[in-house]
Amino acid sequence: MLAALCWLRANAGQHRYLREIEAPGVDTKFVATHRDLLSALLPAARIDATHSRAAGFAPRYGFAEPRPPIRMRVAEGFAGLDGVSEIGLRAEETTRLRVSVQRVLVIENEVTYLSAPIPPESVVIWGAGYSVGRLGRIPWVRDGPGRLALGRSRHPWLRHAQPPSRPGPADRVDPDGSRDPPRTSRAVGS
Repeated sequence: MLAALCWLRANAGQHRYLREIEAPGVDTKFVATHRDLLSALLPAARIDATHSRAAGFAPRYGFAEPRPPIRMRVAEGFAGLDGVSEIGLRAEETTRLRVSVQRVLVIENEVTYLSAPIPPESVVIWGAGYSVGRLGRIPWVRDGPGRLALGRSRHPWLRHAQPPSRPGPADRVDPDGSRDPPRTSRAVGS
């Protein structure tokens, strides 16, 4: 326990991965098992107040965590890429792309994301719930002419971007960007 505590104190806030722990007899499973006790023993000054306890031990004490790439399905020729239909980039790399798109579709469900047609001059992004907030920091997504979210995202930048009559999850976006009219159901026997 003492070896773990010493290493954590020395490396907290350095944005190293917990997997890099070099304390004798200590590994990430040890830290995970004893994180409550370690949290109580680490100085409060080491806590990154921007991360709640629920966010997890690693970010709260300034340790790095792997971030999944932002997955995008793209039209032919997107960013000069020919023959590529899907790309995954780190968020910071995505912000550096210099592209012009007419429409960004953010879809939260992975199967819907994989099966959605890609309108011309558009990008379909898998919002994946947890990454929607990261998308708002990408200039060409945030400031582009058209954003449309399919799913139940309550993220503020998406809410403000949606047109007043946004489609529900069952509506379909055709390759030309048009939407089918809302589907209605009829009760059996009526």
